[in-house]
Amino acid sequence: MWQLAEEILGRGAPVPYERCVLASTGAAPSPSDPAARREAVARLVARAGYAGDLLEAVSAWRRDRLIPMASVRALSSAFIAKFDKLCEQNLLPHLPSELHAVPRANVEFLPIKDAWFSGSMNYLGRARNPDGSPRYEATYEINASLELSTPEFMQLISHEVTPGHVTTFAYLQHMYWRGRIGFEGSVLTMNTLEATLSEGIANNAILMAYGVTEIEQLPDEDLQIGVLIQGPIDTATSAGSDPRLDLIVSDPCSGSQLRGRFSCALSGGIHDPQSTTACEVTASAVLRDTLFHGGKRGSMAIVAGVDFGTLSVRVSIFDSSQGRLGSGAAQYPLHRKREDPDHATQSHRDHMRALEEAMRAALASAGIQGEQVEAIAIDTTGSSVVPAGEGLDPLDDYYLWCDHRGWREAAQITETAHRMNLEAIHWCGGTYSSEWGFSKLLHWLRNNPTRRARMVTALEHCDMIAAVLCGIRNPAEAPRSICAMGHKWMWNQSLGGLPPDSFLEQVDPLLAGVRARLQGRYLTSEHLAGRLSAEWAARLALRAGIPIPVGAFDAHWDAIGAGVRQGDVVNVIGTSTCIMAIGENVKLIPGVCGVVQGSIHPKMAGVEAGLSASGDIFEAIARRANTSVAALTEGLEKFKAAQTGLLRLTWDNGDRTVLVNPELSGVTLGWKLTHTAQDELFAAIEGTAFHTRVILERMEQHGVPIRRVINGGGIPQKSEVLNQVYANAFNKPVLVPSSEVTSLGSAIFAFLAAGTFRTVEEAQDVLCPKHRTVAPDGAAARVYEEMYGLFRKLYFEMGKSDGAVGDVLGKLRAIAAEAHASQH
Repeated sequence: MWQLAEEILGRGAPVPYERCVLASTGAAPSPSDPAARREAVARLVARAGYAGDLLEAVSAWRRDRLIPMASVRALSSAFIAKFDKLCEQNLLPHLPSELHAVPRANVEFLPIKDAWFSGSMNYLGRARNPDGSPRYEATYEINASLELSTPEFMQLISHEVTPGHVTTFAYLQHMYWRGRIGFEGSVLTMNTLEATLSEGIANNAILMAYGVTEIEQLPDEDLQIGVLIQGPIDTATSAGSDPRLDLIVSDPCSGSQLRGRFSCALSGGIHDPQSTTACEVTASAVLRDTLFHGGKRGSMAIVAGVDFGTLSVRVSIFDSSQGRLGSGAAQYPLHRKREDPDHATQSHRDHMRALEEAMRAALASAGIQGEQVEAIAIDTTGSSVVPAGEGLDPLDDYYLWCDHRGWREAAQITETAHRMNLEAIHWCGGTYSSEWGFSKLLHWLRNNPTRRARMVTALEHCDMIAAVLCGIRNPAEAPRSICAMGHKWMWNQSLGGLPPDSFLEQVDPLLAGVRARLQGRYLTSEHLAGRLSAEWAARLALRAGIPIPVGAFDAHWDAIGAGVRQGDVVNVIGTSTCIMAIGENVKLIPGVCGVVQGSIHPKMAGVEAGLSASGDIFEAIARRANTSVAALTEGLEKFKAAQTGLLRLTWDNGDRTVLVNPELSGVTLGWKLTHTAQDELFAAIEGTAFHTRVILERMEQHGVPIRRVINGGGIPQKSEVLNQVYANAFNKPVLVPSSEVTSLGSAIFAFLAAGTFRTVEEAQDVLCPKHRTVAPDGAAARVYEEMYGLFRKLYFEMGKSDGAVGDVLGKLRAIAAEAHASQH
């Protein structure tokens, strides 16, 4: 355009038509042939269920998708916002930074009755802000009698507004205002060479917005039809016109535009306008450095993120540009026994039945077809362990994460590890837990003598689900999540993988040969477990062959969904609390659940710690009071720090970190006859905050920097009281995601598997919600500082078995167990 302006002013050489087409399309002009478009439309329309004469089929297709013209203002605003967000993802990273703040969407659609034209885009461009900068205002007048389908309307929006004409004019006007070009563009005159350049951008705008280079790469086939029947004609003259014209006529200046070819001359910055045309600045910068890597990066995708929790599975459908489209959930029973509080199991069949229900509900909620889903990823609770026989068929129910029946086995593993100086024990905090894999597997082997000969292997829940969905029946091919095996099974690549046979046999001869049985592909979640089998594609109403990455634990991926970066700690607060951090150089930390390379973030070391119960404690308090947590929470925001006089040690399900002692049980000090269940609930929230602070201090003492504390998980989304108590107890700000992140982490890894994003960070930047800050109250923080000193003293005195009263809780547990045994 600069060279065209110079020509008009008589200062430059004539710019031939071929030069304009080449700058716009990356190819020389050539006659258009509508045959290929007709064939593509015919194929797509038939797949959409419209047979017969092509023109009649297209008309029927359009009639079934008409937009209500009375709602065109609202619809246009929604679609403009959609494309503006797509531009933030797929256009801005490839534009000079000076253009990033230029508004692209300052336009209003005005329906005009009885208009003699179909549409008219008016870029006004004269209004100024107080500082002299342009306001970039525009209007689009549209004939109110037009019949437009939704996909055609989306094409119209991209062409006329963003990233089409309005965006082009705004960028040109900004460059003029900054003195980079010598004219102010606000009017586009048709049938000029300048129009060739501008239309070249606008005709390809929808491809730019979605970050693709071919029409068939657009996210759904309806949209592909809409683009094809609108074609590269100026949309203002063809919108809603007879499809005969759109299928037969093609703009002679479009050349090969539909193939998404652009000039990619720029390598960075805004070039001297005398050496590069303004249109080339706009079009080529969009795609410089090969915007698309293998046709994947930057392209929009839809994936499913699956989160198996303690009581239900949730499936969420995510769009890479719009975020969560919908979700569905289904419950399954948790089997407990009153006579054995350590017992907690679930059925594999119940899990898979619930997954089917939740997936179908999620697809319905999102309003999409299953064939549109490009990948699926699964996170689960852990360590939830199932022994399996031939063909990976389950031999029993899962030992759920909160099953503590293996506490004796855990103590024996810990003792043997220290006696044999097993280095791996130090990488999982120095104490092996009853929540972890080997203790559960050994308990099963000891208590199932008739079935143990049939055991071929044992699997973590996340690996079992992935294997089943991929149709994997051979244990040697089973995926083994490094997240699960590193934190719960003492797997350490630098130490040769799993603990040696000599150690396992020393713990118990029943573990002889188990190391070999735990074969499989040990991988981080940036690798694929496999692809969805035909059987499970049919059962889940998805497309066979879509990728499934190696799974992980729910808390680990919740931390990813909460936006964890190096220097962050994420408290994933739900039924229990998992406390997650990542770092490049993390040392051993006594008492934590492990330091494992690649466990949370594939490229970093993951640190896991936590509380064995949080939400479970709140629910138990409400249950004993014959009410609900929601009812008890009413009015809790009026409570002052420590006003109850109660101090709660939240060991109701044992201690996961830092004492790693499953024999502990809950303690509440300070009871009076006047105390209520609401008092206990508030004290329990304070207790979980104090316990979390103990863990944070332990991590900081061993070199884990804590720059930000993020409260993730489900409870912080519902309880502002908890967030405020935590901020006060830590005496530092707490960040809370502005929306829920459950299953977002699994979606991020599904997007990586689909090739939509290259890195975790790239996906987080697009998908993770912003954080809001809960600041500490100074007065409350001072009270809690004193309370924390008391809590910490009791925590270590009562929790350590060698403390003055450290054996009391363990003895109470043993006495109760004997009493229960005597009743049977």
